[in-house]
Amino acid sequence: MGVQQSKKMTPKNHHHKQKSFASESELKHLHLITSELNNVKDLDIKYNSETIDRIVSQQYLLKHIWKGNFSSPIRDLLESGSVNALEIKCGPGTWILDMATEFSRCSFTGIDLIPIFPSEIRPKNTKFFLANKPEYLPFPPSTFSYIHINFIEHMHNEHSFCQNDIINDIINIMKCDAWLEITTWNLEFENERVGHITQKLISAMKTCFENYTSLSETISSLPSNCDQLKNTNILTNNIPVGKWGGIIGELVMQDLLITFKQHGNKICKKLEITPKQYDSYLEEFVKEIEENQTVFKTCRFYGQKI
Repeated sequence: MGVQQSKKMTPKNHHHKQKSFASESELKHLHLITSELNNVKDLDIKYNSETIDRIVSQQYLLKHIWKGNFSSPIRDLLESGSVNALEIKCGPGTWILDMATEFSRCSFTGIDLIPIFPSEIRPKNTKFFLANKPEYLPFPPSTFSYIHINFIEHMHNEHSFCQNDIINDIINIMKCDAWLEITTWNLEFENERVGHITQKLISAMKTCFENYTSLSETISSLPSNCDQLKNTNILTNNIPVGKWGGIIGELVMQDLLITFKQHGNKICKKLEITPKQYDSYLEEFVKEIEENQTVFKTCRFYGQKI
């Protein structure tokens, strides 16, 4: 994979030139999985089906880019059946359902602000809770042996779960020696060759998200700002965009174009352009992505409670 690792701390201004992505054959089942989830009738869907499709696809994209659902050294614990895991911001429960099926002797709990997770049709070793207050985690101290969080910046703009003051609350509900793992998909470029229109559109889109912060920066600061974690590590990987990146790149491009469409009015206002000009920008964006083989960054942090 060429994943870059560092013990304790990774410099914020580091660059990675690897272009090692999951094979296309591994990802052909993505569309099938998405279709299967949409056939589940027991979802209290507040989002439309397109949004659900995107969240599910994003989860499996991350899984294949990272060659797995987790990177922290917990496989032996999972296989022993001794893990009580929590996913914060679980969405439709894609990660939990996948993990619960693979590790059927472990327990998996999901919590989110929006109830798009399954309430009845689910494995017996899973639970889901609605978080009425994003700053509050309704669990007793020392409950979980593993906590997992996936953040995708251009998909969600509620960053309350990742503010520094919530980290202490997360650690409080972790058992001694429990693991915390956070994965982000950032609107940050990994390669230096980026087109002018691409830069303008991404910068404008960031302004559409309230209180936008770089989650990679938040992750980078965790080892130095949190004295309650040991054995910390930060990994980085690449997410290709466009046809040049194969199936992954095409899916990411589709996702970005949907996001640009959803925020079109705000972006036009920010850039002071007309909708017709915006359409031209998007056409140029696609061309630039292919010419420059643009890559976004995904980061993964894990650490163990002292």
